[in-house]
Amino acid sequence: MAIFGTRVALVDVNSAADANALSTRALDKQGTNQLSALSEESSPVSGDWFLMEDAVSGELVKVDTDNMPGGGTTGVSIQATLKGNAYTGTAIATVRVPWAMTITDMRIGARTPPTGSSLSIDANYSATNPDSASPLVNSILNSPPLSITAGNHTALGNVFAISSFAAGSWLVIDIDAVGSTLPGTDITIEFIGTIT
Repeated sequence: MAIFGTRVALVDVNSAADANALSTRALDKQGTNQLSALSEESSPVSGDWFLMEDAVSGELVKVDTDNMPGGGTTGVSIQATLKGNAYTGTAIATVRVPWAMTITDMRIGARTPPTGSSLSIDANYSATNPDSASPLVNSILNSPPLSITAGNHTALGNVFAISSFAAGSWLVIDIDAVGSTLPGTDITIEFIGTIT
């Protein structure tokens, strides 16, 4: 990293092309929407660097991927929250997986629990296309796969037909049933695991 006045150059020290193109890879500290113009690294690995501003000193610093929260093999989670009353339907939420990971648990919760009957969630996975997602939770957990029973706030599943998610893959959430008296509100779906 090199600093020139108010401009910061992002450089791959192993690339001669980058070394010769500092002026074209510079970010203006006063500019806007500059990061969206850069190419995206969809599968960061150990040894990759991030550029960030230190919250205390205000200085620009580099941070190794392994030192970021959730870096290395640290436990991570992916969440989707559905605000308001739960309702049945397919593809109610679609979540893109930001990194390759192996899941160990799927948890669902309702701020206000369903009453009268259970609220049932189906999670589906596709490596490339959310429209062709296949069932995520193994049928051992019954069909629909994961249910919050009436009067309860949470449910946990940990047996899966698919447990390895590719970076950039998709999770598609269906709600198969809601409480018959009160449907349940503010539903949270969480996938917990480790980065691979």
